[in-house]
Amino acid sequence: MRRQVKQSLRHRPTLGLSEWFESFCRSRPIAYPVVNFLYTRLETYSGIEPGKLLPSDRLEEDLRWTDLCGFDWQIILCDDFMQQFNVDMTRCIEDFSPKTLEDLGLLLHQQLKQR
Repeated sequence: MRRQVKQSLRHRPTLGLSEWFESFCRSRPIAYPVVNFLYTRLETYSGIEPGKLLPSDRLEEDLRWTDLCGFDWQIILCDDFMQQFNVDMTRCIEDFSPKTLEDLGLLLHQQLKQR
C-alpha cells in the first residue's frame, strides 16, 4: 500500500518546511508550530515524505492513511500533540475525523488556540 501511495506522489516536488508552511497558509491561517509538528510527525506515522503532501490531500481516499499508519494513528497523534504542546485532545478524539491534511492542521490549530 505504501508503495502505491509513494508511486502516486512521485511526480510532485518535495517542499521544505517553509514552503510547506506557505502551502498551508494560502487558504487558512494555521500556526507555524502546528505545521512544523505535522511536517515532522507525518513521516514517522506513515513513511511518506511530508514535503510531497498537499493540504488538499484526502487522508483516506488519496493517502490511505489508516492503512499506512494503523487504526490508532489518531490516538498516537493526540498523545504526541499533548507531549509537545501540553494540549489534551482526549475530549475531542471521538469527533476526530479530518478528511484532508488541511482539516487536520485546522483541528490541531484550534486545539492549540483553546489552551
